Amino acid sequence: TGGAAETTTPTSSTTMPGYSVAGANWTELSNWSVYFASGWGGDPTGSYKDGSLSDFGVYVEKGVSAAWAIQMKSKILDTVVGHTYTVKVNATYNKSDAPSIVFKDEGTQVSNTYNLANGNNTFEIEFTPTANNSQIFFDLGMLPSGANLVITGFTLTDKTEETTTEKETV
Repeated sequence: TGGAAETTTPTSSTTMPGYSVAGANWTELSNWSVYFASGWGGDPTGSYKDGSLSDFGVYVEKGVSAAWAIQMKSKILDTVVGHTYTVKVNATYNKSDAPSIVFKDEGTQVSNTYNLANGNNTFEIEFTPTANNSQIFFDLGMLPSGANLVITGFTLTDKTEETTTEKETV
C-alpha cells in the first residue's frame, strides 16, 4: 500500500460542488490524504472535499476496480505504544452497488473488510500500537465511477484508559 511518494498540487473541480480535483498519487492534506494511482491500476481519477477527521469526502470520477488504486489515509494519530485503541469511523455512501473496502491501521496491519451500503456506514477496528505510527487507511479501489464516500464521524478511544481523544462530530 501507499504507492509512490510523489504528491501533487490540487486544482479546482467542476464535478462536485465544494470538491477539489485530486492529482495523481498522493494529495497530502492536514487530516485525511487521498490517493489515485498513476501508471497502474487503470489510472483512476477523482476529487475530494477537505475538512477534519470527521468531515472529508472522496468522489470517484473514473473507477477502476483495482485493490488499493484509490486510497485514503489519516494523519498519524496520537497513540501510546502498548495501549489498546478502538477507531470508529462513520460515513455516507451514495450508491447501492455494495463494493468492498478495507479499513485498517497501517502500523499494526490490523484490518476489517466491509461492503458499503447506500446511506450510513460504520467502520471499526481495535489495535495495540507497537510504535508511534498509528494511521488509518481505507482501500477504496473497488469504488465505481460516480461513487461518493463522505466521512461524517471519527472517534479514537483509548481502551486502556477508557478515554476518547478524538471526538466524533455529526
